[in-house]
Amino acid sequence: MSRPGRAGNPGAEGAREDYDRGMIPSLVPPALPLLLSLALDPGPGLVEVDRGDVRLRTDVPADAHEEILAEAAFARREARALVDRLGLTRKSREDLRLRVFAHESGFEDHRRRTRDRNTDVSPWSYYNPRDREVVAAWADGLPATRAQLRRQVARQVLLQHAKNPPRWFEEGFAGVVEGLARDPFGDVLDAVNADRLEVLVRAIEREETCPLFELMELQEVQFYGIGGAEVSPWPRTLLYAQSWGLLFFLLDSDDAEARAFLDAVVRRVESGRWDQQAFRRRLETLAPAWRAAMTDETLPRRADALRSAWAALYDGDPHAARGDAAVALRSTPRSRSARRALARAMYALGEYAASAAEFEALAADRTDDVDAALSVAVSWLRLAEETQGEDDARRAIAAAERAADRAPVGRKHEALIVAADAATLSGDVKEALRFVRRTLRLRGVPADVADELRERERDLVRRAIGRSP
Repeated sequence: MSRPGRAGNPGAEGAREDYDRGMIPSLVPPALPLLLSLALDPGPGLVEVDRGDVRLRTDVPADAHEEILAEAAFARREARALVDRLGLTRKSREDLRLRVFAHESGFEDHRRRTRDRNTDVSPWSYYNPRDREVVAAWADGLPATRAQLRRQVARQVLLQHAKNPPRWFEEGFAGVVEGLARDPFGDVLDAVNADRLEVLVRAIEREETCPLFELMELQEVQFYGIGGAEVSPWPRTLLYAQSWGLLFFLLDSDDAEARAFLDAVVRRVESGRWDQQAFRRRLETLAPAWRAAMTDETLPRRADALRSAWAALYDGDPHAARGDAAVALRSTPRSRSARRALARAMYALGEYAASAAEFEALAADRTDDVDAALSVAVSWLRLAEETQGEDDARRAIAAAERAADRAPVGRKHEALIVAADAATLSGDVKEALRFVRRTLRLRGVPADVADELRERERDLVRRAIGRSP
């Protein structure tokens, strides 16, 4: 999506207007306050930003800190989901350490001083194993620098689960997360690494690829071309692309042989032992299918329908959005992005019960999905407004309380306002007053919202004592 979503307020009147217009709340919701610590010198010109177990050292302007942390959080979450899917066991638990420079010059100066040897092809980032730190340049958040940040965060996650993975597997894993595109709510929009695929397709067409068995056998000195290595016939860009392509194929294929081979790869990563000849025979069998999958002309366009669904939502065309989301779901049934686009299209079409069910499923899948949890409550509230049904209002209240329980401090008020709206609709003035007062006791309520809530509190008090209809 080229246009960012407008910050919304799902739960208040303005939020419901946003939903009606198909507008999208901001990608990065308010979270725990940033803690800036200068007690320990993070480096020349750098400030330290701590958020839970994530530490960011940076000279990037403060207004970009949230975007950097959001990009890293997305990469970390998807990398963890991938190791869970592969069945790798965690060997260590480490904080995420980020050192992100505003400009390439600062990054290059730090790289020279740390003498990283793996950055000739990836000039924007590397992982420093000595300090267990991701180092990257931000450069105004270009797509390329965001991708490189994701790449190294993924590497840090993998190395907590596999202490000495094969080079191709490590680079393939990093390439998978590097290539992910995210939708307006931080879910995966497209899983195809277009840059790596382009390099790989050209090499396949020219018959210039590294044989897959040799790729899997390459040691560090050969893969990276460091001191003492013989001259390699394969550029490192190609080895990166093939590593991504092989792992992507194994993850994406429905073929039983590919799934069995992936299981064997995971066992090798876990144990460090493998039957080389067995791997060679199986790779020879899989190679034609791999080449065909990588050169399939539909692969780069796999996410077109989903992108169209989100574009239609932005353009206020929920009918087209629902159709495109349904198409996307047929090709990628597990896509959270397609499921959310479908739910939002249903909401915009007035199918509130159906949208509530879809949002409920999204919320159940991931407890940190505050948008889905809030959207359940908003959907039931709109249905209650339409039907004037007390049962629907009660469903809205229950969903809003669940959303408030899981929402971060800066967003709890949004859920409780929905609960107050639903209680008012049901005619329960005392319960509405209880929700308003509970909201006013929260930290992080914007001043203008608090002013409106205090006026609403006075009105509800008057109604409770019979002075107002």
